Amino acid sequence: MPAGQINYSAAKAGILGVTRTMAKEWGRYKVNVNAVAFGPIRTCLTEGSVDGDSKILVENKEIKVGVNPALLARWSG
Repeated sequence: MPAGQINYSAAKAGILGVTRTMAKEWGRYKVNVNAVAFGPIRTCLTEGSVDGDSKILVENKEIKVGVNPALLARWSG
């Protein structure tokens, strides 16, 4: 994952952790807990390729953003 996307990956991991914990806690009461994790969504962080010119400005530093073109092709599949 390119630099500048730590917030995205932390949020995804957090949702999975919360879902698993809720399932363990509520399973004994026969409550099903599910999470829906959507696939990639086009945003300024996923547009373009890592090797391209897509950049964002973070604290006066330019950071390349984007996703590997081969990975984008698999997602679009």
